[in-house]
Amino acid sequence: MGLLLAFTFSGSVTRYTEWLDLVNQEALAIDTVYLRLELLSDAALPPLKALVREFTDERIAAHRTQGDSHESLRHLEKANELHKALLIGRGAGSIKSVRLSGYQLCIMLKIV
Repeated sequence: MGLLLAFTFSGSVTRYTEWLDLVNQEALAIDTVYLRLELLSDAALPPLKALVREFTDERIAAHRTQGDSHESLRHLEKANELHKALLIGRGAGSIKSVRLSGYQLCIMLKIV
């Protein structure tokens, strides 16, 4: 009986730490996107920052409403729509005229 209990707790701890890692990765990705927005022109910056904030709010709301699958799904769908808007809104013409190496440009374009 003790062995069964030990395996149960071990599995739950593993799932919890994996979940924490995913949350941390998502938070770092959102932070990176927000910081990389500074490479864009001043005219493109406010609307894109607002989109990133709204995307972040929807992702947080989706995590908070995990018990209610319909509400959580609604927030995730809204976040996906915002994600698509971010991808469309990152036109090459909005990049500031700074000199970037090929590596830096590749990293910057992987913002979302």
